[in-house]
Amino acid sequence: MEENHKAFLKIGEITYQLNLQDNEELNVKKELNKPSTFEAKLLQKNIIPFNYNEEIKVIVERDGQRHILFSGVILISEKYEDKIILKGADPLEMMKEQLLGAEFIKFPVPDIFYHIAKSSGLTPKGPGCFFDGKLLNFKIIIPIKNLSLKDLDYPFLDVKLTKEIDKSINELIQKSEFKNEFINDNITFGIIKISSIDFLEAHKEAIKKLTKVIDWLSFIKQFSLSISDKTLIDWNFKRSKSRPFLSTWFYGEIENTEYRLFMDSEIKKSSETLHVNKDNEDILNLFQSGFNNIYLKNEEDVINAIHWLRRAREFGDHKDKLLDYFTCIEFLVKKQKVTKLIPKSKRKEVVQLCKDILDNTQLDRFENYLNTINEPSFKMRLFSYIEENKISLTPQENENLEATRKKRCLLEHGTKDVDISKKEILLLSNAVEKLILPKLK
Repeated sequence: MEENHKAFLKIGEITYQLNLQDNEELNVKKELNKPSTFEAKLLQKNIIPFNYNEEIKVIVERDGQRHILFSGVILISEKYEDKIILKGADPLEMMKEQLLGAEFIKFPVPDIFYHIAKSSGLTPKGPGCFFDGKLLNFKIIIPIKNLSLKDLDYPFLDVKLTKEIDKSINELIQKSEFKNEFINDNITFGIIKISSIDFLEAHKEAIKKLTKVIDWLSFIKQFSLSISDKTLIDWNFKRSKSRPFLSTWFYGEIENTEYRLFMDSEIKKSSETLHVNKDNEDILNLFQSGFNNIYLKNEEDVINAIHWLRRAREFGDHKDKLLDYFTCIEFLVKKQKVTKLIPKSKRKEVVQLCKDILDNTQLDRFENYLNTINEPSFKMRLFSYIEENKISLTPQENENLEATRKKRCLLEHGTKDVDISKKEILLLSNAVEKLILPKLK
């Protein structure tokens, strides 16, 4: 790289400038319409804290102008002597490595890249992209596994449940390398027509509608009361133990176009197995003494927090994860000391003043209410915990923590349903990780 050029790695909110004169190296391999990769060799002494799971951009500055050479994810880091080596790939490479499953039919390359980037949680972009924010009419088909309707077609609101699909779509499925995800005796198709801006947003809306179907099926198949409204209800134990669920795969098409898509809405793990060998056995020593102390001292709150963190990261949809992350935080901050709004002496004075105007029952209720509102809120305990432990959250993590806390309250109290994005879950995960660290020291 020429002397008047500068190179930067932007990882989430963190920007790291490479010191090219100090033997730090950067290599980006990029070809038109082909997967891009990057490798950076950085001095360990220069590294500032960042999260590996955030989007990374390689930026080069020439003559005062900055250009993005690469955008993708970090796949692996390796320590070598005094350096750390970061290796990453863009969404097309991830698809090649089978971390993403998709089959695009009659898609120009910019439109393929748009959907792969967006499905990976990265910033979708691309000149000449068909998906520019305008509303399009989609047909989305999602397999419902463990549900067999035989020869029935069943409408549920604006969703059609059917065993049979159009001949033209069936022919595409038969030709697809992913046909096994759609062909099974115990699969029923949910078909939904939706106006949206792209396949992923259309799928998101389709999932909302089909989830209501699954919720309804779960209720009726496990309904155990023998009589309701003077009607005798049938019961089948085996049926009650069935578990219909939505596949992560879907098929989509756009009205009056040739765009056709098979896609897995989840990024798959290349392997479910955690491989530990001589090259990476150091991972077993990570925070080992901290965990040992927690378990030996039987610190139940921390043990429970770590358990709920694992649940949040490895199970459930985004709403499940939101609730599990905050259950984790509740265990971390439940004993956090916070100065109460009204000191004990003042509370006694307030109660004494009310004795002349309230009877005993009213006075007991008022005193209980006063004690309740005087208890520090979850928000107060959380922010006190962050301040006391000098936990450094990024501005984006702070903002997201407050936004997701409010969404959690809406869900927890049944106020309203909420939407949770991949980005919100990622930032919340990273923030909770920092909240747990003080307990491991």
